[in-house]
Amino acid sequence: MYKDFHNKIQNLPQGTPAHPWVNLFWLLVFSPFFVLLAAFVVAALWAIGQFAFEALFG
Repeated sequence: MYKDFHNKIQNLPQGTPAHPWVNLFWLLVFSPFFVLLAAFVVAALWAIGQFAFEALFG
């Protein structure tokens, strides 16, 4: 079984080293998804804030 907890989390083969450049590679691969997710979160927070402002002071 896996002895390295981090390797188990990343679904890497047993004994595969998890170097920072591997994590950077996957971060670059999924960066468009993270950008879209961040934009969606910002838009949702903006809408909630706008609604609260209109409800309180509108």
